[in-house]
Amino acid sequence: VDEEINIPNINTIVNYGIVSHDFLKHLLKTMSSDFIPAFMNDQSWPENVKKEFLSQLHKFMAQLTETAYRREGVTKLYLPNEDLSDPHQVIQDLSLIHI
Repeated sequence: VDEEINIPNINTIVNYGIVSHDFLKHLLKTMSSDFIPAFMNDQSWPENVKKEFLSQLHKFMAQLTETAYRREGVTKLYLPNEDLSDPHQVIQDLSLIHI
């Protein structure tokens, strides 16, 4: 962000908090609620770079989700939040199709 940090805007610009004892779940929550939505809404990345980064990000999130819940003996799958509302557009985007 190219915005100056000051008292009125510090809560919207600086990400801060306390990391709980279960740091993997904390990271998973932070990535899911803050980083990924911000990345998805950012239009400044070139489309090909954004797709490649998003592909790697989804792989990371899948591993993080699996690892965070493994200690509890729970299998939880990461489901990427992709817009799949238009099937014709989805079949055109090979990065969304996994066989």
